[in-house]
Amino acid sequence: MKIECTKESITSALQKLEKVAVKNPTLPVLKCVLFEAKKKSVCLKATNLDIGVEIDVPSRVDETGSFAVPSDVITHLFTNISDKGKVNIEKKEKENFILIKTNKTSTKINTYSSEDFPNIPKAKGELGYFTIPSSSFEEGIRSVWLSASTSNIKPELASVYVYEKGNMLFFVATDFFRLSEKKINTKSDLGEVSILLPYKNTQNIIRLIDKKEGINIFVDENQVSLTTKDTLITSRTINGVFPDYQQIIPKKFITQATILKEDLSSALKINSIFSGEFNQVKFIVSKQKNNLTIETNNTHIGTNTTNIDAKIEGDNIEITFNHKYISDCLPFFNSESIILGFEGLNKPMAIKGLNNDSLTQLIMPMNK
Repeated sequence: MKIECTKESITSALQKLEKVAVKNPTLPVLKCVLFEAKKKSVCLKATNLDIGVEIDVPSRVDETGSFAVPSDVITHLFTNISDKGKVNIEKKEKENFILIKTNKTSTKINTYSSEDFPNIPKAKGELGYFTIPSSSFEEGIRSVWLSASTSNIKPELASVYVYEKGNMLFFVATDFFRLSEKKINTKSDLGEVSILLPYKNTQNIIRLIDKKEGINIFVDENQVSLTTKDTLITSRTINGVFPDYQQIIPKKFITQATILKEDLSSALKINSIFSGEFNQVKFIVSKQKNNLTIETNNTHIGTNTTNIDAKIEGDNIEITFNHKYISDCLPFFNSESIILGFEGLNKPMAIKGLNNDSLTQLIMPMNK
């Protein structure tokens, strides 16, 4: 195998793949990146058996071939090579190392057999296929993934649920303490698409896709493939049923408070200092005062009360929440003003943007 490519293009691909390749005591080859030289490009591959990625890098290929090389070693090398421009990579058939040359450096790295590297499958779209702008798909995932459970006891909760209804693509995640739903208008009917993406894979997917391109998504029974111009990502999907979350989304509220998002964010940052180990903050909504008061009390540190101007509709209410769940979701609202909707005591609070209902956050109350 003998190729010539730019240092920048190889480095970019390696940095994307580095977090996919993992150390595995039973399959050491999983810590490697596989190089496959084809006619006009070299394909770099990495997998941890949960998610697999292929990236095509334009190259001049003098001899085709393949090899597997430790990801951390070659990524660190390319990241720190000061030379710009062309890099030559060569591996002779009977040698167990590659030779990497630039104008200033010459490096040998031991390799693994490419035959030991697992195959990365590609979903065929047997259960559905659609195309969506990468930026929209990223927005959908990012808006909800913090609400996914980090425990694998219930795999369907440690996931992001993606499904189509009408012309809308829904992204949903919940750990039963909070729930996030994001709606993306696709402008076309995608058919009956339903995917449960493992939470840990969604982070890699968002990091790997090119935000400027459209993304093609192929769904099979146990896997989903996402493709762009030069990248293939295949992730396993969770075989389970996501909770029927629609039944807990409030249909009407006894109290609504419209406030500036930045005012709430600032108040929560102050009150977080005094909230204690369970992150408790009390919301006091007063129609008479036309404000929202946030109170915290920490016997070891002190107390704080912050008043926020608000437009109040409905009844007065006092209810306690985990401030972290609220602070986590606020950056994903595009509106300057948000609406807090209260269904009653011991019921979740709904958060939506003013004049923009594409994102809904539900926060469960805490015991006093």
